[in-house]
Amino acid sequence: MNASWYIKKYTWLKARPTLSKAIITLCHILSDAIYLAYIVSVGLLFIKHDARIWAFIGVPAIGFLTETLLRAKLNWPRPYEVLPVPALEPKDTKGKSFPSRHAFSAAILSIAFYTLHPILGACLLLFTILIGLCRVLMGVHWIRDVVVGILFGWLFGGIGFFLFH
Repeated sequence: MNASWYIKKYTWLKARPTLSKAIITLCHILSDAIYLAYIVSVGLLFIKHDARIWAFIGVPAIGFLTETLLRAKLNWPRPYEVLPVPALEPKDTKGKSFPSRHAFSAAILSIAFYTLHPILGACLLLFTILIGLCRVLMGVHWIRDVVVGILFGWLFGGIGFFLFH
């Protein structure tokens, strides 16, 4: 997608404040739901003395560190930094757009959940895609940021959990 698409999208969404607010709220709810489920699951694995806790914590932690270092090294700009339109939700962050941390985190955690409970993991795969879509619609990421974030999260998670088992 090019700059004109982002500008048209912003103009269209800004004229629909209820929809804009719904997109922002959905992104926050989905992200918070995944993170809360992760924290609860770590607690349950700990209480049950389940050996899978090490992979459940380790793979996402190593992935998150890797993704954070990659983002900092590349430091690609966000749409609102280079286009004449702001994000739907005001954001001060400069750079570190690629890959999307929200998309990566949701993706790797969906794989983590898939290893414990495939049906829940599959539901969170859908959450991951919706989070990525919301991040683009909010104007805080380019499409490539979320696509690569999702694919990198799924790949890193898939390989990581394969190696841990």
